[in-house]
Amino acid sequence: VILVEKLKKLKTKNNDEMAFITGSDETISNDFVIFPTYIHLLDNIKVGDLIKVSGKVEKRYDKYQIIISKVEKV
Repeated sequence: VILVEKLKKLKTKNNDEMAFITGSDETISNDFVIFPTYIHLLDNIKVGDLIKVSGKVEKRYDKYQIIISKVEKV
């Protein structure tokens, strides 16, 4: 379960919407990415919400990020 600290939506080159989330739990803050295929999962999510996410971890440059495939509001 993470606390949504920042939520930034943007358009891709193909004019599809995607989003970046910065969220934290009790131990660490991390970056989360939602690609256009799953953007509908954010319809009812806003900054300050607690969410449970599923996805895969990827290393980008020197940081880790989670590519989200499932979001559930707590």
